[in-house]
Amino acid sequence: MKHFDLTRMVVIDSPLGLLELTTEGDQLCALRFIDQTSPHPRSASGFAREVQHELEAYFNNPMHTFEIPLNLQGTEFQRRVWNALAHIPPASTLTYAQLAQQVHSGARAVGNACRWNPVPIVRPCHRVVSVNGNGGYAGAVEGDVLQRKRWLLLHESCQIQWANV
Repeated sequence: MKHFDLTRMVVIDSPLGLLELTTEGDQLCALRFIDQTSPHPRSASGFAREVQHELEAYFNNPMHTFEIPLNLQGTEFQRRVWNALAHIPPASTLTYAQLAQQVHSGARAVGNACRWNPVPIVRPCHRVVSVNGNGGYAGAVEGDVLQRKRWLLLHESCQIQWANV
């Protein structure tokens, strides 16, 4: 008999609003901001509770390093970019071009991989900025979504110039 890991979704509160966690067994598959109510449970249990504790640790101490097992679905290139994100220290930033150089690609390709990052915060795509200090976040270049990036960087005390955000 085959063993199938159950995919579970749970919604948790954060300083940035509601976060929906998707776990499969003891691995985090996705973390996304949601702006509306969700039919998924609001109380975490098991592995989802561990993820919640890790996120709370980060929100209480932005220097916290995540120790969450991940199951990231994406192309080989996307996974290479997402893994490189884990090596950007808290309170630091890289430009898209700098990260592109590390993964031997172009800045636009890196930006696109960041856009599709399934676990923002855990794989800190918010630490990747454009040469003018902005950059997008989760595919947005303005509005509330970009304010989340700004909040995360300020939470980590990154001192960058924000142009018209």
